[in-house]
Amino acid sequence: MKSSKPGVPWRALILLAVIALSACGGSDSGSDLRVRASVAGEDVAAGPVMDGAAQALTLAHDAVLDIDAAAAVSVSADSSVATVETVSPTRHLVRFASPGGATVVLTVISQADGGSARLTVSVQPQRFENRFRRAGQVLTYRLQYLGPDGELESEYTETEVIGTVAANGDYSILVSNDNTPESGYLYTAFYDADGNDLGYDEFIWQTVDGERYDDGNSCTTTWAGADLAFPLYVGKRWTATPDNGCRGMMTVLNEVLGYEVIQTAAGPVAALLRRRTPPDLPHLAETCWWSVQTGLNLRCTRSWRESDGAGVRELGSIVRDLLSIDG
Repeated sequence: MKSSKPGVPWRALILLAVIALSACGGSDSGSDLRVRASVAGEDVAAGPVMDGAAQALTLAHDAVLDIDAAAAVSVSADSSVATVETVSPTRHLVRFASPGGATVVLTVISQADGGSARLTVSVQPQRFENRFRRAGQVLTYRLQYLGPDGELESEYTETEVIGTVAANGDYSILVSNDNTPESGYLYTAFYDADGNDLGYDEFIWQTVDGERYDDGNSCTTTWAGADLAFPLYVGKRWTATPDNGCRGMMTVLNEVLGYEVIQTAAGPVAALLRRRTPPDLPHLAETCWWSVQTGLNLRCTRSWRESDGAGVRELGSIVRDLLSIDG
């Protein structure tokens, strides 16, 4: 007996079932491609990856992706940050080398019938922790004052000697510059274990007939937030507001912009590129390259600009380069 109500033809029902199966990662192509994707024995893909599937994965920077297939497959990557190791025709290991993070597309192809699947892997940036200071370390820096057109106006060296290091990692630094005949300075700065400025005791002296003059300044800094907020990694953004009795209070936006290898006096060194900008003073910016090995700023550039009716005008900059580490 036929129904008096309009229905869905049985052929259409079969078609809908096939579409639903494909949407869930299945395949109607007849390919034997069937892959398990795991890290340290734990599945990271939503069920077996089959012909025509496209899945997105998010992995830690040091994860090793294990691709294990039911039959022989090839695995290729669209980026050199991924290295594919063939363990057997059916098993491949993928390692990633991208401390700054990356997106890599892996293509898995069946050797028997050409069926394929795609895995889009978001590799998370590596997280870097603090490197603690050691008492007695001596750091030597070169400071260059540059004019609006980048011309060198003056240059001198600065020495930092790490003093006491407390049990909680807080430390002091004796900072000095006495290599210019007209003026120099000597002061003790204090930092917490993460390298955040806690203040200083300072006297600035001038050589006038062999006399030195103490300015008597002493400042303590308190923080809302942290200037160095660990762990550091590419893409991190945060704000910090130091309240310094001598310099006042100013909020600073911190950003980690990238991971780079830069040339230094000691050779190439891997570093995170950091930028500090006061939102209320956008014409003032500081860019630093922070060494992931030593936890020290290898180079910092602080620049000043001003804006008028004619546009933005460069006022000058200071470049501070780390020359040597002793101890």
